[in-house]
Amino acid sequence: MWVAVCKTTPSYLQCTYHMNWRSSIMKALGYLQHATRRNVSSKEVQPSEYFISSNEPLGEFLRYSKFFATTLPGLEFLAAQELLSLRRMGVQIEAVEEGGVQFSGVDLEGLLKCHLHIGTVSHIYLRAGDPFVATNMSELVRKVSKMDFWGEYILIEPPLQDNESGLQSNPILFDIRVKTVKSKLYHTKGIAERVERGILDSLGIDHAAYYTMKSNNSGEKNVGSVSVLVRIVKNIVQISVDTSCTPLHRRGYRLQTGKAPLREDLAYALLYCQGWNRFGYNTLIDPMCGSGTIIIEAAAMTVGLPPGRLRTAPLRHSKLWRPNLWDDILKSTIDEARNTREINTKNCPYIIGSDRDAGVVVAAKENAKRAGVDDMIEISNCSISSNPWFSNPNYTALDGCVLVATNPPFGRRISKISNGRNNFIHPLLPLYQTLGKYPQRGASSGRRIVQLSLIAHDFRLARKTGIDDPLKLLFATSHGGLNVGAFTTGPLSSKMLTTHGLH
Repeated sequence: MWVAVCKTTPSYLQCTYHMNWRSSIMKALGYLQHATRRNVSSKEVQPSEYFISSNEPLGEFLRYSKFFATTLPGLEFLAAQELLSLRRMGVQIEAVEEGGVQFSGVDLEGLLKCHLHIGTVSHIYLRAGDPFVATNMSELVRKVSKMDFWGEYILIEPPLQDNESGLQSNPILFDIRVKTVKSKLYHTKGIAERVERGILDSLGIDHAAYYTMKSNNSGEKNVGSVSVLVRIVKNIVQISVDTSCTPLHRRGYRLQTGKAPLREDLAYALLYCQGWNRFGYNTLIDPMCGSGTIIIEAAAMTVGLPPGRLRTAPLRHSKLWRPNLWDDILKSTIDEARNTREINTKNCPYIIGSDRDAGVVVAAKENAKRAGVDDMIEISNCSISSNPWFSNPNYTALDGCVLVATNPPFGRRISKISNGRNNFIHPLLPLYQTLGKYPQRGASSGRRIVQLSLIAHDFRLARKTGIDDPLKLLFATSHGGLNVGAFTTGPLSSKMLTTHGLH
């Protein structure tokens, strides 16, 4: 597995265990091109009753369309690996770029399955035609209005008209976001207005009626609005449309959170890199679980519950919108996960979370219930030292391969403490030392392998956990405006399992 390191990563995160970002890009791209060189045969792609034939207009539209899956920086190759797992649906990876993965070759069912199953992606954008050159506003409006894409993709239903209350139910609105780099067009607000005007001209929508409706619906939550991303680099314009109604990292179960919640896709990436669902872990413990993101994602991965199971059907306000197909795919996947849970009831791993804050423990239990995994998780209100497995080294109920995965506080809002010798001690140092102390004690007896995996902002602080095995960087990314890294003592291997008599 190739790991991309964000170029903005601090120097203390750029350990010698990893290559630089550009080297990783080139080598991983070569691997992906080799892995996808073989064309998927027609026998492998089984068309369903919803399959859109290439002879139909929408079939041709999908056949030649390109998509771009965006991720947090540093997670590009995890997203590429997940997309490769869907290559039987026709997914062909074209490029791994900074910030995401470009792919093509999917039919409608394959596109919906990407929304349902991919856990490390934030958005899936559909390229609106080929890039074009624009050096002034009038040229931009003219070229956008002549794009056939808008008439092929956008579904205007119901027509633009006001109802009795002055608000249109499910109005179609365009949310235009602009990024421009080294271009003659640099005024982002003006660019957004011109692109919106070009789209309206292409669709034949009356400007006055549209802007009146938009003004009347200002402040309303319009889930069906079409999000358009305009990126201009050196006068070359690339327009993309977000096929998701909501960001894909928002799973839908976490309605209650703590003070600094971990993004769901970041928790998923940590577990995916650690091989939680591929290696033979018997137990997962999060001693600082907060609102339960890591343990909930782990439980869902265990039984095959897809990350997008609680979201509404994507592609709203497009001619590709098929809510019945989405419901059928979702039902089939949930039924398969339910069967997996029933078959492996006795072999399911223990998933344990704890936190000293009683309020977030209640929130974690409610979130787990909404996620449909509350019967797979044990959550208790206690400190790290009071955790039953940590406090009792002879606690044999959790023998085997144990993963301690957590997201400790970063301590950015806490001032360092002086020890009186002009040396400053980080106030979270005792917490990190405790985090390393108790897992080692748990591994000291019984047939156990304990792996520590955590997300930290300060690698120097993370190294002071006192764990025997040196921490290695899994990936570096950003979270909440901070550069963070996922660190581990090392994923499991067959050699380790054999050595401890667990294979």
